[in-house]
Amino acid sequence: MIAALPWFTVERVILHGAEYLARWHVAGSEGNIYFDLEACWSASLPSENDWLVRIDPAAPLSVRYKAIGVRLSDFDDDGAPIAPRYEFRPVFDSSRGYTIGLQNSGGLMLRPPFDRIFKILGARLSRINPMTFEVEIGMGVDFGVVSFDRLGIRAYLDQPRPPEITSIGARVDIPGALVGDGYLSISKTKIGGQIDLTVRAIGLRVAGALEIADISEAEGGPATGLFVGLDLLLPVGIPLGSTGLGIFGFRGLFGMHYARTPIGADKSVPSIEWLKAAKGRPNLLKTEPAQTEEEEEDSGVILWEPRIDRWSFGVGTIIGTMEGGVLLNLDGTLLLELPGPNILIALNARFLTPPPAMEEAGGVGGVLAVLEITPQHIAIGIYATYEIEKLIEIKIPAEAFFSTGNLRKWHFYLGARPDVQGPGPAVVRVLGIVDGTGYLMIRGEGLQAYKDLPGITGFGIGIGAGASFIWGDTDIGLYLKVGGGFDAVVGFDPMLISGTMSVYGELRLFIVSVGADVHLTVTVREQDGPLPIAVRVDGKACGHVDFFFFEISECVSISFGTPGIEPNVPGLIGKVALKSRSPALTQGTGVDRPIDGSLGDAHESVGVPAANAPLPVVPIDSIPVITMLAPPVIEGAAFLGTTLAPPPNLDMTDNGFVDRGGERYRYGLQVLELERIAPDGSVIDPPVLGIGTPTRWWTQQGATGDPRQRNWRC
Repeated sequence: MIAALPWFTVERVILHGAEYLARWHVAGSEGNIYFDLEACWSASLPSENDWLVRIDPAAPLSVRYKAIGVRLSDFDDDGAPIAPRYEFRPVFDSSRGYTIGLQNSGGLMLRPPFDRIFKILGARLSRINPMTFEVEIGMGVDFGVVSFDRLGIRAYLDQPRPPEITSIGARVDIPGALVGDGYLSISKTKIGGQIDLTVRAIGLRVAGALEIADISEAEGGPATGLFVGLDLLLPVGIPLGSTGLGIFGFRGLFGMHYARTPIGADKSVPSIEWLKAAKGRPNLLKTEPAQTEEEEEDSGVILWEPRIDRWSFGVGTIIGTMEGGVLLNLDGTLLLELPGPNILIALNARFLTPPPAMEEAGGVGGVLAVLEITPQHIAIGIYATYEIEKLIEIKIPAEAFFSTGNLRKWHFYLGARPDVQGPGPAVVRVLGIVDGTGYLMIRGEGLQAYKDLPGITGFGIGIGAGASFIWGDTDIGLYLKVGGGFDAVVGFDPMLISGTMSVYGELRLFIVSVGADVHLTVTVREQDGPLPIAVRVDGKACGHVDFFFFEISECVSISFGTPGIEPNVPGLIGKVALKSRSPALTQGTGVDRPIDGSLGDAHESVGVPAANAPLPVVPIDSIPVITMLAPPVIEGAAFLGTTLAPPPNLDMTDNGFVDRGGERYRYGLQVLELERIAPDGSVIDPPVLGIGTPTRWWTQQGATGDPRQRNWRC
């Protein structure tokens, strides 16, 4: 099909191999012949005689199919016989895939004399329908006042239709008057772009973004999406009274059928990752292309995308100190997203750096912060950085998260371990040779096991730090490496403190390496017995000498303290509370007791409570609620003659086992009795009057929530 298009010429076809696969079926036989086939094309756009862009025949575009061929069979895919027998059908094994590419970067050429003015920035070939070939062209010379940075051209390979212009990037620079740049992008479903202009005469900067999208019926439409973003930076600040601060700019955005792209979806606070990708400017459609270490430009990060029935409104301002905002300037935006509603407050604070669009000065420091409020949670994210090039670099991420539906689901991270959905560790780099990392984690739902540390259930604390020093050149194998670190966790139910510490060092002299490492683990936990605390210490030290042809290594281990350190088995019952039962009340009648609240906790004792025991006095229709620390497996337990139903979501656990303090427990409930006790200590039978007393499992985790904690009420 491509060979029939007027712009393409087949230069050669290469057969890399073939294979035959036979299969016998109850309905007949089948044979498949697969070819490893490569086709190479040259192209001339828009025509062979009057071309502007050409793919050099000496370095053509190649498409290689690893398994394409024909099938010869006498039955169909359902196994039914077909007529005529041995029908030929084309086949392609998509699991083996195919490759598309140019043989070298010089394969794309521009027609002289345009090749001295323009340059090829890149080329792309789509692998989905419609099949297209896109080329981006940049300017090879500077025209002075006005220049075009890039021009995108798209050619359709599925049918002979004229090429299209997909994007235009332009720059203007009039000395003493105007400077700026922008781009316009055109696709099948969207048209949009961004522009950034500065009026030099008065120092006024205006930046805007606009995109219109056609949302298809398959995406929830038909509908038209619109996104508008605007930035206005003033040459001088508008004073805010006598505070020493001034307003340096304003910001706004509006999105109809537009929503933020799901950047950082694997993190616990995705909004701070999105703000980092936006570089503190949430009103942009996409970030500006950045120059990579390989001297190549990336395409920028898309920040907003069409999404049906999503609305976004945002307003913001830039505030700084009146000397020009160098000491401190704050860039804040209030964003409202519907439906939800979701409220996002984004803040970009910079220290010792001028406001945007001015030259940087000396050290660079800033803070990105986000406050996100939704019906499901409240989240706070902070990312602080400070850098003096080639001297010091500091990155400190922090976040806090609070669920509105589960009060136990909350956390605070100042840095984070790599095994959690957190912001990553805090990092300090000095002179490019000393690296330090650290974290502090506090969670309401515990911490999972990490390295040699046990898991923590309930309220838990994790802390860790590490540092390394490398002196020399690791590429040639001449260096000294020294480092160390520690990780620790603290749990309170049951009480558990555990920590690991390691130190290592290596001296490498090309083909000779001498090194040593030490690892130490300390665990302290509560236990039953004469000593309430058990301590265990395990250590290991290793050394090695590595020559070119062989290696010598040896280790020494040491252990002391309480062997085994068996923890206390936590009790199943947390407490028995007495809840108020509130029928339908008229206004002003709920004054004699709490409404659906706790009236007190039951007194716990081994025998019959004494006469002066602090027993709560409650109405006769109060509801006893038994709080259990784990969902038990019902092993014949009944209440007042009725067998108890199993706890909900018990199948979410591992056969009833739950993790608590690094150990795994399984509770079985065999007997549950309610007794009425007379003043003389005798049992009064029956315990309650009437029959059919209902019992229910009660959880605040939702229908599919965490099954580890359950309340039982009757």
